[in-house]
Amino acid sequence: MKYIKKVSEKCLFIELYFLDKAYLTCKERVDKLQGICSGFKYPEILSSCSIYLQDSIDLLIAMQEAIDFLKEKVCINK
Repeated sequence: MKYIKKVSEKCLFIELYFLDKAYLTCKERVDKLQGICSGFKYPEILSSCSIYLQDSIDLLIAMQEAIDFLKEKVCINK
């Protein structure tokens, strides 16, 4: 089960990373971000990235924070 969670975190990181680097408008990026949230069944790490669970932080800033957190957690570039 721990292995599956680690793989899922890596997949989530990759999805968010490529979304962040994509040449999209802010609206397109937010729309795709909502699809990622839904596809991963609204994990806690993305709670601030969902239009349904959002707090006061901007969705795209929350996405960047999630990317930074996951980057450290899955040991990318180490």
